[in-house]
Order: sequence, then C-alpha cells, then structure tokens
Amino acid sequence: MDYGPYTNEAIDTISEIRETIKFTLNNTDLHDATALVGGVTAGIKDLLDTQRNDFIFIIIIVIGAIYIILALLMRSLVSPIYMVGTIVLSFATTMGITYAIFKYAFGYEGLVSTVPIYGFVILIALGVDYNIFLMSRIRYEFESGKTTKEAIRDGLSVTGSIITSCGIIMAGTFAAFLVSPMKTFLELGVAIVVGLILDTFIIRTLLVPSIAIKVGELNWWPKRKIRVTSESRTKQK
Repeated sequence: MDYGPYTNEAIDTISEIRETIKFTLNNTDLHDATALVGGVTAGIKDLLDTQRNDFIFIIIIVIGAIYIILALLMRSLVSPIYMVGTIVLSFATTMGITYAIFKYAFGYEGLVSTVPIYGFVILIALGVDYNIFLMSRIRYEFESGKTTKEAIRDGLSVTGSIITSCGIIMAGTFAAFLVSPMKTFLELGVAIVVGLILDTFIIRTLLVPSIAIKVGELNWWPKRKIRVTSESRTKQK
C-alpha cells in the first residue's frame, strides 16, 4: 500500500478486506467460520463505526426529547417543529463551515471524529435555551392580547439584545479553545464559536421570527389560550 495505516484510504480498505474474506469463505467448507481482521487500522474503523451509530442514536433521542419539552412548554405542536429544525440546520451549517475552514485554510483531511458529537450536544443545548427564551416571550405577548405578528415583533425587540449579548459572551468564553495546541479542542472551539455567532445573529434573530410570521396563527395549534383584552375587561365591569 502507498498510504499509512491512519489514512481514510487504509480505513476504507478494511471494509474491502472483510467483504473479500466473507465472500471467499462462502464458497468453501469454511463458510460457517468467523474471520476477523485485526490491527490498528481495523481498530480505528471499528471505533469510528461505533461512534457513528452512537451519534445517530444521540441525535434521535435528543431531538425527540427537545421536541416533547418544547411542545409542553409552548402548548403547541407546530412551533416546536421549526424551533427544532432551525437548531439542527444551525448545527449542520456550523459543521460544514468548520470543515471548510480546516480543510481549505489549514489543509486538514477532516475533523476529529468526536468533534461533531461534542459540538452537537453543546450547540443544541445553547440553541434550545435561546429558542425557549425568544418563543416564551412571543407567546406571552400573544396572550396579552396582541396579534401573532405584533407578538413576534415585540417579543424579538425585548429579547433580541439579551440573546445577542449572551451569544457574544458564550462565543468569547469558548474562544479560549482556539489557543489550545490539541487538535480536538481547537476544532471544537472553532465549531462552537461559529455556531454561536450563526445562531445569535442569523438563526434566532432572522430565521426563527421569519418562519413564525409565515406560520401565523398556526404557531399556537392545536390549543390557543383565550386572550384577555382591555375591551373585554371593560364590558365585564
């Protein structure tokens, strides 16, 4: 082979070797035998496969749990859909930008396998916090007697500066990882900083409110709390 044992080509070759052995044994008297491929490269491949399967499981569990919590909090089945969707979109975009930075600016072959897992957990947690803060305020404004569009406008105006400040502070905190000599911490630091900036200035400030305005009254489906206005209070008196 012309490549080292830690390269992607070597790792891909392990699958080819295992498939070849399996196919060869099926045509012999040893078709019931179990053939194992060992070594450093095979161990790395097994570790990556396990991490990939665990990551998929983590994504499903986390997203499902977040949706249920948001649905209970917002008392709606519609708004949590795009709230979770924008968080996932933000994470995917962040990983793409991070990969591009290290691939084309620093010449790395890819990201450390654990970076997407850690980055997902951290960015999802922070994104949910900002989502809850924003949408809870919007619902409060809506239940105060305002239309959905007015509630979104006023809710964003009240929470916008706070969310932006929190995002900048958190990004500055995790920026400490950027001076780490360890590749894992460096990549994770870049991913979190990029994700927080993206989430603070684009996702939470522009995308989520825009979707909420387009969805309109369906934001509160299936249950809408009766809104009490000053006019109804006057009539009751």
